[in-house]
This record gives sequence, C-alpha cells and structure tokens, in this order.
Amino acid sequence: MKYPTANSRGEKVLRTFFKHGPMTIYQSTEIHGDFASLRAPAGMSHDQLVELYAELVERGCLIRDGIKYKLSTRAWDRTKLLEEGVPVLEVAQPRARNIFTEPMLNFFRRSPWLVAL
Repeated sequence: MKYPTANSRGEKVLRTFFKHGPMTIYQSTEIHGDFASLRAPAGMSHDQLVELYAELVERGCLIRDGIKYKLSTRAWDRTKLLEEGVPVLEVAQPRARNIFTEPMLNFFRRSPWLVAL
C-alpha cells in the first residue's frame, strides 16, 4: 500500500472514509466536497473524482465493493494513528549513488562516465 501524501485530496478522502465508513462516490462527495480551489472554483468533475478513487484503489488504500468503497485494513490502521497524532515513520529510500550508471558533474568530454580527479 502506498499512502497518499500529507494534505492531499487522497488523504482527505481517506479521512472521510475513516470517520463515516463505507460510502459511494456521491455520498462521500457530499461530505468532503468537490475540492474547489482558485484555479477550479467549480471543483473537480465527476470523472476526475472517479479517477482519484480508482487511483486510491490501485494504491491499496480503498477497496471497491460493488458501488461502495471502504478503507483497506492497512489504510484504516494508518489513518487511525494519524488521527490520534502518533507520528508514522516512512520507509526511506536508499541514498546510495551508482557511479557506473549515472554521469557525474565533473567529467571528461570523451568519456563522461569517468570522474575527473
């Protein structure tokens, strides 16, 4: 499962499902709104909301059960921890660089993969 980023539309949708339980897209839109902004004062269209929910299903945060959606178990646990204010640690990606596949900033013109000392 890949949880959405903080303060995003996906996280707001998941928090809505945490508070109110399984719902359809229309029921949840009545609660969390259409995500109106300065660039889109009318909010998101229904097609964009369907894409957002489909993305959350692909990430493993939501489970589609007929026309209703519900939180997956892992998303439920994580949202519960976030609601309680417990810091949730992310698994960090390794920061190692592979010098054999990435060009370096300081390189020779003829062989850009060699480091100039």
